This record gives sequence, structure tokens and C-alpha cells, in this order.
Amino acid sequence: MTNRSYIMHKLYAGGVRLYQRLFIETKIWGRDKIPPGPKIYAVNHISSHDGFWLAPLFTEPVHYIIGPGYQSWLGTKFLDAMESINAFVPDARDMVDQAADYLNKGEPVVIAPEGDIQETFSLGRFMPGVARIYMASGVPIVPIAMLTPRRNLRENVKKRQVIDGHVFRMVNLLRGPFCFNIGEAWSPGYEGLSEAKQVVRITRELRERMESLVEDMRINKFWM
Repeated sequence: MTNRSYIMHKLYAGGVRLYQRLFIETKIWGRDKIPPGPKIYAVNHISSHDGFWLAPLFTEPVHYIIGPGYQSWLGTKFLDAMESINAFVPDARDMVDQAADYLNKGEPVVIAPEGDIQETFSLGRFMPGVARIYMASGVPIVPIAMLTPRRNLRENVKKRQVIDGHVFRMVNLLRGPFCFNIGEAWSPGYEGLSEAKQVVRITRELRERMESLVEDMRINKFWM
């Protein structure tokens, strides 16, 4: 990561942290489970501002894998300056290769495997991107579940985006409380299986782990 991008990430995270302290009650469980070195953060997707709220959570600057944010000129300029990764490239292998390149340099990436916003407390269908990035890099996966009460989420219908026939919603989240539950770092081992079967197994187990984190918050930790 260039010095300019590193400084931008630090300023960005500092600004978000200040906003959270002033306006949002935030609770984090499991921060001590984040290992040093490169890793793939896999997070569920509940609002259009998830990347914003995640920034102070990470122990170092990360490369965000983002789709809809790259659809505007200004968004593209900002995300490129932050050294983010465009998820909407014509060939998904280019996204995987770029993520693996950063990871091989020791720099973490973060990705929402659902690829689209879901209802809080719910998980959608997981895409195979995390599995493919893991198989290309071999670094651990750190699952993170996010939750907030439904009353905090506001959809802006006028800001919906239609990309390749799919409607991406704009869901605002500007107040708390807000929760993060971080799971154990995980290095899947499915040697002996074909590449296609490894992708399926990793994706399925990742969803199960994320589901457990969501359920753990809902039953044991939800203080709101």
C-alpha cells in the first residue's frame, strides 16, 4: 500500500471512530481473535455504509472489495485512491488475482460474500469469492458478523442502482447501537478434493460460521 493510501485509511478510520464516539453506541466482541499478518475479513452486509463502520474495527488498513461504489466517477476516484478492489470487473479472476496480490504482500482484504445487502439477523446466498481468494493466497479467513436493530435502517428507494439487471438497494445506517462479533481465524483444509468441491465446501462452512456468529449475538450478546 502506498504512503498516500495508508494515510488516507488512517484519517478515514479516525474520522469514523470520532463519529462513533459522538453519535453511535458500538459493541465489539472478539477483537483479540484477529491474527497478525495478512488475512481475509469476511463480513455480512446489512447497509450501504458497512465499509464506513468497519474501518475502525481493523487492526491495520485494508483493501475493500466493493461493487456498486465503483459505478460513479467520484466513487471510483476515491476508492482507487484507497486502493480498493472493484468487484464488478468483467472477469472475476482479475478481482481474485488483485486480492491475492495484496495478501501476498502482507496486506489484508475485506469482502462481503453475500454481495448484496440483506436483512439484519439474516444471511443471503454466499458467493464463491472468499473461497477463491483463500485458495489463491492461503491466508486465514476471519469471519465477522454485524448487527443493528431494524429500526436504525432506512432504505432510500430513489438511490437504488440497477447493474447487469440486478437491483442494488441503498440502505442508510447513521445511528446506533451497532454490534460486531468476530469469529476465530480459520484456514480451511480440504486437500484431496477437486478445486470446484473445495470452493463449495469452503463457501458452505464460511456461511455456517457466520450464521453461528449472528445467532450468538441474537441469543447471548444482544444488549439492545
